[in-house]
Amino acid sequence: MDECIRVPVCASVRIRVKLHNYSNWECVLSVIIESVVSHSREDLQAKAEDIALKYPRQVDVHTLKKETNASARLQLIRNMAIPIPAKNILREYWQLNEIKIERNIWQQREALLKSTRQQVEELKNLFELWSRSLKIIEGRFGSGVASYFKFLRWLFIVNSITFAIPFAFLILPVMWNPVHPYDSALTRNIRWEREREIDKKRIAIVEKCSVKYINHTWSTLYPTDILQGTGWLEQSALFYGHYENKQLGTNENQLYNLPMAYLTILFTYFLCTLLFIMHRLSLSEEVKGGEGGAYSQIVFVQWNYSQNEVECVNLQHQSIYADIIVRLEEDRDKIRRRALSDRQRTTLLLTRVAVNVAIGILMVGVVALVYFVTHGASQRLTQKKLDSTLVVLMYQYLPSLTITMVNFIVPKIFGNMAPLEQYKADTQLAVILAR
Repeated sequence: MDECIRVPVCASVRIRVKLHNYSNWECVLSVIIESVVSHSREDLQAKAEDIALKYPRQVDVHTLKKETNASARLQLIRNMAIPIPAKNILREYWQLNEIKIERNIWQQREALLKSTRQQVEELKNLFELWSRSLKIIEGRFGSGVASYFKFLRWLFIVNSITFAIPFAFLILPVMWNPVHPYDSALTRNIRWEREREIDKKRIAIVEKCSVKYINHTWSTLYPTDILQGTGWLEQSALFYGHYENKQLGTNENQLYNLPMAYLTILFTYFLCTLLFIMHRLSLSEEVKGGEGGAYSQIVFVQWNYSQNEVECVNLQHQSIYADIIVRLEEDRDKIRRRALSDRQRTTLLLTRVAVNVAIGILMVGVVALVYFVTHGASQRLTQKKLDSTLVVLMYQYLPSLTITMVNFIVPKIFGNMAPLEQYKADTQLAVILAR
């Protein structure tokens, strides 16, 4: 009796075999499968070559051959801007033709490092702050608005890290360790014995006066102490006067040098901030290519072909729409610039020179204003006629208030004067930030 057998090959190829002898059906079946797979491989190879010829810019055959990781090669195929049936053909072809390359020890290490970096990147994306909210903002308002909130997130992370450095190495040691006199760490020397005796007397007098001063400041609490940093706030960790010229610890062989730690943390703070800024600039550096097919690149590159959720699809629609609108505005601006006559170009150049001169005069005036206000307030505070606490408070905060008002008013003036120069949007933003 004849028997029909269906054999799946590559999830899409099915063969139908008639067997008359059940004793050797396994051998016959293996031969048929091998022949069908070989034929399927040749067919897929021909189709893959046709796809590579049809889409030479989208399909990078050299990169696919060079990639030894099957999952990474599959991801490369997914990212190609080609129709989905063509992607399916390429995927089946490369699944049948797994490239086995003998790698030496350095290539193995490189592959291991690459895999580790990918895992770390996935883990970082998993714990990224406010990622979903930023995606919603980017979908509704475009990448330009989302970049501003991403910048605020970066500032929050930088401030958190820079706060953790002095908190861990300055505030916590002062809170947890007893204070050890700084002069006890000096090496004993006969030449210093007399000087140390004099220093002990001075230290005793200073400690007595300090105790009286602390008792006096803590006996009366005023609301102005919060604004002036006086009274009980003088002994808090918020002010550098709290960190004395002493060493921490009970064992003289293991002391924590507080003054050195203070200076080291100060320089470390600025160094870390500089490194964060340089890293941010390196990530934001953009490599620009040709201008051809800009709108098609926006659509096909930004679109996630594996996305099937309705909400995410709508957000991607809105994001691509916003980017196309921005691109259209830039193209209109380029066309307008090309249509300018020589007279209009000269007028624009003179306008930019006049705006820069006015801004320079304004900045010089701002610096002079801050200097004279600070100098005048310092002179008034040295006079003994100021008995009113509110007047003293006003003069103390007058330089800070002046700087705050300048920082509030001057950027608005710069922002209103920038459109007169008629720069591009990104150039205009960079000029305003630089000023």
